[in-house]
Amino acid sequence: FAVGDLLRVRPERQAYDLVLLVYLHVNPEDRWMIMRSAAEYVAPNGLLVVVGHHRDNLESGVGGPQDPALLYTEADLTEDLEGTGLVVERAERLLRDVGDESSRGTAIDVVLVARRPAAD
Repeated sequence: FAVGDLLRVRPERQAYDLVLLVYLHVNPEDRWMIMRSAAEYVAPNGLLVVVGHHRDNLESGVGGPQDPALLYTEADLTEDLEGTGLVVERAERLLRDVGDESSRGTAIDVVLVARRPAAD
């Protein structure tokens, strides 16, 4: 495995069975570049999985960034991947209970799972 900043690191292309982006909240231009870079590293039949705070979380959820420019929707992530060769298998808004007994709430997340088709 490799851990790195996809704005700076260039791992081997199509070499990873799983590329995971978790709670990546950057400006939309950097997100687009990172998503496209991440897609390059997914091996045939491999997965790109993205989990983050949904844009709806700002108004209706708890936690996460408070700058709407850093939040995104399933449509945003799907559009970021257009033309990369990945097939989106799942892109949805997901509710997640957070907190403890003294302070509970619901965070609104977005989950995307995309697969690179197997090589012929």
